[in-house]
Amino acid sequence: MLLGTIVGESNAIAIFLDETSHSAIQLRIDQVHGGWILVSVRGRVASFERDHREATVTLAPLGPARAGEADASGILTHSLAFAWA
Repeated sequence: MLLGTIVGESNAIAIFLDETSHSAIQLRIDQVHGGWILVSVRGRVASFERDHREATVTLAPLGPARAGEADASGILTHSLAFAWA
């Protein structure tokens, strides 16, 4: 599950929740997790490659709460699940 992205002039980081270990994983471009290589991070989108396959994970738009405000559950971001296997 993509939790967030940080994009700078010369570096980019994607932050994920590993749903197996329930721990946050921070990946930079060209780092590998579960066999998937992080190849790009642009805005709210992270792209991966594995065995000549490509996958893109996008942060879902914020719900009714405005950006930077928590929804009723107290969570600031919503995201789509991504299977590492």
